[in-house]
Amino acid sequence: MNLLVTEMSGHLGQAIIQTLIETNPFGRIVGIDHRAPTILGPAQFIAADEGKVDLGDLLVMNQVDVLLYLGLLTPGIRPRHAFHMANRMLEAANAAGIKRILIPIQDRFHRVDLGGPEDTGGESTDRSALAKRHGTIQLATAKSLAAVISHWQERAPQLQIVSIRLCTILDIALTTGLVGLLGHRYLYALRGANPEVHFIDLMDAAAHLVELAAAPEYKAVEMVAGDEPLALEAIAGILEKRLIQLPHWCVRPVINLLRRFRVLRFDFSDIVQLNLSTSMPGARLRQMDVRPQLSSRQALASWRAECLRRSDERTQ
Repeated sequence: MNLLVTEMSGHLGQAIIQTLIETNPFGRIVGIDHRAPTILGPAQFIAADEGKVDLGDLLVMNQVDVLLYLGLLTPGIRPRHAFHMANRMLEAANAAGIKRILIPIQDRFHRVDLGGPEDTGGESTDRSALAKRHGTIQLATAKSLAAVISHWQERAPQLQIVSIRLCTILDIALTTGLVGLLGHRYLYALRGANPEVHFIDLMDAAAHLVELAAAPEYKAVEMVAGDEPLALEAIAGILEKRLIQLPHWCVRPVINLLRRFRVLRFDFSDIVQLNLSTSMPGARLRQMDVRPQLSSRQALASWRAECLRRSDERTQ
């Protein structure tokens, strides 16, 4: 069974290659990216832009059986581009006779609460107000990606499409985005919001994806997350930071102003992502044979300890 990994040179792609160095259930591994990887491991690297290369020929020539498509995890990817690339990849996989394709999708694309019984006025509606203003793009993304996948499931029933709901990955090498938000002196959030956030260590996520790719019994929608989702107060406590919850009407101007003066390494969209996080069903996670070694709490505590260790090394 041969595997092709896209975005091989990214943080998650390289973690997957490290995992495959230790445990490799595949006959042949091919990785593509427009950048050269730092770690090659057992993979054959092909320098290619997945948006321009003939994917069908690439899959056929390398006799690929399983495709692990990481393109939808690209930071800052625009919804329309995500739809186009997902559709293009599925079309190529079907034409090449691929057996399985795994598509990890960021957790925030799966569920956005746009209102409900809590919308009774006051600050308790702040989260709903934020979702109505800014979460609709994410909701549209989720619906459109689901529509693309559903279309190909009907058109090509022989192609096994596994959609993977992936929680926030903690990578010590990242300093921007949601990880930048967690690494700031204060933890900024939306007043009245009460998200439940799952975290997973980078190597845990990589090992989980490799196992899913190698095991045909995993089908449809799977979840990759550490156990024990954390509330904002718990996150702030583990990080030993002060939690600052801003009214929704001033979040964007305050964050944008601080970002403009380079005080922050994250932007408003990262605040939205944190506050729209939802808990993954624990029963579904427990049913899976593949379990992350660290819970969300342990992954966050481990990430913080490594950040402090590296900070101490830089100051010495």
